Amino acid sequence: MARFRNSLPKEVRTLYTFGVEVEFIINFKIADFITAINTGSFHHPAEWKLLRAVYEHIINEMQSNGFLVNLYLQNHNNSSYWTIKQATSIATEEFDMAKDEWGGCPVRLVAPVMTYGSPSFDLINNVLIFLDQQFDIVVNASCSLNVHVGNIAADKDEAAGGKDLESLGFSLTTVENLLSFIWLFQLQLQEIHPPSRVCESVCLSPFILLSHLHIRAVKEAIQSCTSMQQLCRLWDGAVAFHDNNPGKLAYSIKDMAIHASLDGGLLDSGNRTVQFGQHQSTMDMSEIYHWVMLVGHLVRLADTCRPWCRPLGLTVERERTRPFKTSEYATTSLLIEIGAVEHADFYSTRLHQHDNTGYIYYCG
Repeated sequence: MARFRNSLPKEVRTLYTFGVEVEFIINFKIADFITAINTGSFHHPAEWKLLRAVYEHIINEMQSNGFLVNLYLQNHNNSSYWTIKQATSIATEEFDMAKDEWGGCPVRLVAPVMTYGSPSFDLINNVLIFLDQQFDIVVNASCSLNVHVGNIAADKDEAAGGKDLESLGFSLTTVENLLSFIWLFQLQLQEIHPPSRVCESVCLSPFILLSHLHIRAVKEAIQSCTSMQQLCRLWDGAVAFHDNNPGKLAYSIKDMAIHASLDGGLLDSGNRTVQFGQHQSTMDMSEIYHWVMLVGHLVRLADTCRPWCRPLGLTVERERTRPFKTSEYATTSLLIEIGAVEHADFYSTRLHQHDNTGYIYYCG
């Protein structure tokens, strides 16, 4: 993956970490794992035991080929190791263990926390190539590529030397800037994704998530929040307005929030990251690379500009003096203007068309 090595902005390499979760389905021969249903606790159903045997087989194969992988369902995972999890949100065909020859196992592959750099993408690529060669893998529209972006100490060399890469989080201003930008230009960002990923039953886009608010009141509501908890209630908390929601947001800041305990004390939510969950899963490393880099670019943009002013004046034609309709702004033009030229070129022939009826927002 040498073609990526000289295109990583220094600010991204130095300050930020990322993690990816790649979802897919592994087709397996039931007969190869059927004996597992006769072992373990009687409290677990036979299919659970069967799938557990498949997960453990994946882990064993990865470990045997030199990859560091956490044990299945262990209490405390090492964040520098790969993790294999069950992916309950993936839609799979039901199978009968007594009649069918093949079954489908929904998998979520969680990468270690990584710094922005070519070795990180090389490692992801190596794992995906190995899994694709070793197993019969299928990706459908319900499979997600989740990306978490975090903020670490500025000393990249120290971090790379084995220090803790747990994210310290972002300032309220940074997250407000990020969500405001996403809200204003969500139509352009959605064009990167196929219609199946803009579907309410799969993933809640910002427009659907905040549909209980007047469209012109959202940016002001975001910018008027005085705490991360309040901002999280406004954004992630909006799922309460949607019955039968899929539970997956296109963009989430829940890991940034600090929650109150029963006695009123404050509890750190842990690894403080912002999550990007709208992208469909893929085994194509180029697609993963460009999406991870683009969302890192958006975070850096929000993190380095001044508090919100004229719609993020640092990024969108700072000399513009009259309001403009954001829905008419071309995606590639937007990416170029915010400095994501490499990604504008990549996505220029890969954009999808969506019905934008009802979304008209004037910015400026």
